[in-house]
Amino acid sequence: QLELLDSLAYRNVDLKVRQLGVTTGYCMLWLDSILFNRDLRVGIVAHTKDDAKIIFRDKIKYAYDALPVELRARLPARKCDSGELLLENGSGIRVGVTFRSGTVQVLHVTEYGYICQRQPQRAEEIRTGAFQAVPADGIIVVEATAKGRAGHFYDLCQEAQKGTAGGWRFSFLPWFKHPEYVLSAESPVEYAQEKAYLDNLEMELDAPLAPQQRQWWCRKRRELGDEMYAEYPSTPEEAFR
Repeated sequence: QLELLDSLAYRNVDLKVRQLGVTTGYCMLWLDSILFNRDLRVGIVAHTKDDAKIIFRDKIKYAYDALPVELRARLPARKCDSGELLLENGSGIRVGVTFRSGTVQVLHVTEYGYICQRQPQRAEEIRTGAFQAVPADGIIVVEATAKGRAGHFYDLCQEAQKGTAGGWRFSFLPWFKHPEYVLSAESPVEYAQEKAYLDNLEMELDAPLAPQQRQWWCRKRRELGDEMYAEYPSTPEEAFR
């Protein structure tokens, strides 16, 4: 989370592994931003209606309700339901599945890779509609796990890595950066194929993986099979294998 926030640019595309708390980290930044800035509008696009409800309920509304009473009294909400938090200072956050009307200064699209794969028409609406609703000095964040090589998310990741995406900042968060992705070294031993993969990865990284990390990868790879490379990739190239 801190790595992404410290490198935040006007246009950001984040390729990541699962369960890093990336969406939560960004939501806390957006909430903080509307609390202490007037007339700032944030739009969050989720990949399904159910996920939009969960993001608003469990991240935005939950965090606002948990603020000190004195702070909420100074920054009361005019509206806090139906996927929208609107404060008396004119700032607000709206969570939905797309945005076509009105200007937002911050647009955050979660699981864009999933949208591009499963709902290409809606992905096109986001690209041609929601992205265009953000001014040049506004912020766009697109974050997702990889879902194949088709679609705008894949193209955006490739172009951003090459520096040909018009100022988009690319970030990749691999599984081995998460300190919780470890397993007791007393767990099952590595198979020959697993050992070869992890040894090659260490050579690429020019740094050793802890035995607990290696065991975690082996266990997870046996659970997920080839989906491991999309859900918990080690490199950007592997994510789109």
